[in-house]
This record gives sequence, C-alpha cells and structure tokens, in this order.
Amino acid sequence: MISLLLLLAVNTDPEEIVDDYLETIRRGDLRAAWSYENNEEAAIEAFCQSLGTSTENAFRAALEAIDLRRVLSQADVSPVVQEALMSWRGTVQPHY
Repeated sequence: MISLLLLLAVNTDPEEIVDDYLETIRRGDLRAAWSYENNEEAAIEAFCQSLGTSTENAFRAALEAIDLRRVLSQADVSPVVQEALMSWRGTVQPHY
C-alpha cells in the first residue's frame, strides 16, 4: 500500500504501478525467506479466487479507487506538505 501511494504521488503510470506490485508477488518466496516467514501469496490468491477475483484484479480495483489527496488529508498531512508532494516533478529512476 505504501508503495502504491508513493508511486501515485510521483505520477507513475498506473500500469507501471501494477507491474511493480506483480514483481513483488513474483518475488514472494525471496521476500518470505529474507523475513523468515512463509510465502502466503498462494493462500491470498486462493482467497481472492473464492471471491471471484485475483490478487492482480483486486490490486487494480484498489488502484483505481484510491484518492491520494483524501488519504493524505485523513492522515493529517498538512495542505502545504500535500501540495509539495503532489507538485514534485523530479525524476524517479527505474530500477532494473
């Protein structure tokens, strides 16, 4: 969720945000090993399937529905900081 918000804040193309999420899913075993936990991705996917969706589609729906300004306002981020965040037009280098 944090990555989604940060990528939205820097005006990342929605398909690139989805690709970032899917890469996280693909690296589930590695993430789990590093944190000494089980990879729960298969169980999460099965749960989503039981609801007639997939993790990718659920993520896409969340991405489409999220209102970054509302999230920032509800988190008590000041209007000045919101404006600074939303108007930042620096460059975020892709990671390959």
